[in-house]
Amino acid sequence: MTSTIWYYYFTKIRVLLLRKFKYTNIYNIPYVKSVNLDLEANFFQNSNFEKKKILLLIELITRRKPKVIVIKSEDSITRNHYIITFNAKDSLFFLYRFSTIILPQLRFFRGIALHTHVKDNYCLFSFRDPAIFYEITSKFELFPNYESIKNFQLKIHFSTTNKLEIAYLLSLLKIPYIFI
Repeated sequence: MTSTIWYYYFTKIRVLLLRKFKYTNIYNIPYVKSVNLDLEANFFQNSNFEKKKILLLIELITRRKPKVIVIKSEDSITRNHYIITFNAKDSLFFLYRFSTIILPQLRFFRGIALHTHVKDNYCLFSFRDPAIFYEITSKFELFPNYESIKNFQLKIHFSTTNKLEIAYLLSLLKIPYIFI
């Protein structure tokens, strides 16, 4: 499956980008450098079952085990930060799964916001309700409680800062976007 997506990227998407923006050098074609998935969660003491449920949620979405950073505080709350980073090749496979499986299941999704006034090479997407992922709602009844999740963001890094190139690349990947 990964090789099919990689083949589609090189034979279709790169060719369309080359024609659209009339590049003279193929190294100027914009691409997805990496994708980061960050989740922050707060747990009370003796909440190992909740921690395992969050790990299972991330593994179901990404098919990877996250790097876990535990931030202990003086009160009885433990703060965990889960991080997953995909390289350029793996990010295409994840973005394919993201656009075909996860995005159609999200309520109130209009598109990933592209800020036209900011010259950054990334876009951020925050999940509002992680309880409505297809893989979880159709197969598992393990996730009834999401009060522990405080922040759940997807950050897509690109090789360019040109918002038109980023928007066209997102449209070729079938990921909706909105200019703000």
